[in-house]
Amino acid sequence: MKLNLKYGVAIALLAGAVACGDDESSSNNSTNNANNTNNTNNTNNTNNTNNTNNTNNTNNTNNTNNTNNTNNMTVIPEPPKCGDANEPARCQESPTGFEWGISSLVSSFQVASDEEDCCFDFTGDGVNDNALGGVLALVGLDSVNASIQNSIDTGSLALVLEHDGLTDLAGGDFTINFWLGVWDGITAIDAAGSNTVMIDPVSIDAGTQPQAYVPGAKLANNAVTAGPGKIVINIELFGSSLALAISGAQVAANVDAANTGLDKGVALTSGKIGGFVKVEDIIGAVNTFAETCTCAGLTEDLVTYDAATVSATCNGDLTAASEACTTAGEDSCVSILDNCGLLTSGLPLFVDVDSDNDGTADALSLGATFTAAGAEITGVAAN
Repeated sequence: MKLNLKYGVAIALLAGAVACGDDESSSNNSTNNANNTNNTNNTNNTNNTNNTNNTNNTNNTNNTNNTNNTNNMTVIPEPPKCGDANEPARCQESPTGFEWGISSLVSSFQVASDEEDCCFDFTGDGVNDNALGGVLALVGLDSVNASIQNSIDTGSLALVLEHDGLTDLAGGDFTINFWLGVWDGITAIDAAGSNTVMIDPVSIDAGTQPQAYVPGAKLANNAVTAGPGKIVINIELFGSSLALAISGAQVAANVDAANTGLDKGVALTSGKIGGFVKVEDIIGAVNTFAETCTCAGLTEDLVTYDAATVSATCNGDLTAASEACTTAGEDSCVSILDNCGLLTSGLPLFVDVDSDNDGTADALSLGATFTAAGAEITGVAAN
């Protein structure tokens, strides 16, 4: 599995983030049920005195999606987008002649492994969460991160952080806009700053407003924090490029004062980004990709998702569908079809975040590290 970061929309991560801090998480009351993933003794658990909150678990002999999961959190609303009643003012701004904010260009980005203590606590248990890092570790996280870095170094992935509203590098409140960019006249990222980039139109919501951003950013004592917001990453799963929305996105980083200035942008070090990906969104991304596999002759979504049970089912005769994709360039379709069952059975095993606070974990946490060099946005690239 190879992971490439690219804008799908909203770091949509690639859509807003800086510090998770003491987020609004709340722990579940069932301290005796924390390790109940495979509770084979829980067949008739309605009267279990150590599991008083698990009355709906009567027949759940393989309780992966425990409705009394200890990983609860307060629901985090997504920031407004263009078209909402409270849409950002920049939705109505024209890009022509627009004065873009002081910016940064990401120079390194690495998904953390589940063995690293990174990056934020989304479950309220005092431990940083990174379930998706654990999933990627099973399929080769080093190769995933190597692919990401190669894309950054060659400019095929240019992730721009615009610090909208930051006018005083001594401190202040602002918003971090996440843009997919295009190098403009540079051939490599210069750590000293003044990297020039243009905005890729695909990452614009409307006007000059990005699809991905993290509000609530603050700069104090050469440290930046922001979030929660929403970002998007493109992960290459089984050879298929999937755009995944990262909700509850948070960011934290230190400012490299020596390479930062209003004339050359903001350089960031020791950066952390975190958030969570809903299983429903992963399945949606798989179905969106599968729609491009016309060779398979699918007449319905490749995967059906049941939010109530956090379970997914592959549809159709996938063996026949896979065998029908024989043309060069259809390898990714074959791969996603052949691995559909593995994907749908495996994902629910890693859920660790209850994104809607209904008592059932339905999302996977994510942690990543990054650095960035100072940059200037010079305009919007041609479509």
